[in-house]
Amino acid sequence: MPQRLCWRTLDGTRVAGFDRGLMHDAEDALTVLSVGELSGICVEALKERGIEVSWGEKVVAVGGTQEGEEEAWVETEGGRRFEADFVVGCDGGNSGVRRLVLGREGFEGFTWGEQIVATNVCFEVRCI
Repeated sequence: MPQRLCWRTLDGTRVAGFDRGLMHDAEDALTVLSVGELSGICVEALKERGIEVSWGEKVVAVGGTQEGEEEAWVETEGGRRFEADFVVGCDGGNSGVRRLVLGREGFEGFTWGEQIVATNVCFEVRCI
């Protein structure tokens, strides 16, 4: 597990960082998980909340709330249709779901050459 960590902009400018060694076993210290470990935790948390997780379904159509409909929906290559308040497509950097939602030219971002997981980081600042 890394002891020091920093965030940088795309051009390499340092934004922020910290030294884990100074945290003295703090409860909210840095945690490093592989994508497989993080995915397993997320799937279990979803299942505990009664949320269906479906693997190996190729999405061929999407629609719903972005068009003002009451529910979001996806249709799969196998003819299945899923409807919900919202749908999360976790299909990677070369996302077919993103292309269906935004169109082939609609995504203005890019895909990193290496595997990266970004998270929200929250910490409390105490002033004395």
